[in-house]
This record gives sequence, C-alpha cells and structure tokens, in this order.
Amino acid sequence: MFKSPGLNMSIEDAVLNTTPALSPMFRLQWEEVQQAWVLLYPEGMVKLNGSAGEIIKRLDGKKKCPCIDCRA
Repeated sequence: MFKSPGLNMSIEDAVLNTTPALSPMFRLQWEEVQQAWVLLYPEGMVKLNGSAGEIIKRLDGKKKCPCIDCRA
C-alpha cells in the first residue's frame, strides 16, 4: 500500500472515496443512427464502445467508485 506524502490515507482509499462525474463541458448521448453512446464535447464527439458507455452512464457525481460497478 502506497501512502501519499503528508496524507493520512492511502491512494487506494482516496480513489475508493471519490465521486467521479463528467465535466459540464461533456455530454453523454445515445446516437440512434450509430447505435452507440457518444461523448459530446465543444470540439466534437467520441463514439464509445458498449463498455465505455455503460461505465460513463454511472458517473453521476453521487456514487462513490465502488458503487459504480453496482448493477442494482
């Protein structure tokens, strides 16, 4: 386990306690024509594979990292 200098928690603990969310500059959208999730940003878009779309759908800024994998 790696301890960050000056911190009382490990990096693993810090990551597990984060609540990831997309930046407001990005928007996840289903594209019917492409039958895929896309990530829109000011300069363009990225077509996501199925796994990436499912993961990014869970980044709501409310769930901590361990709960992102929950399928409930």
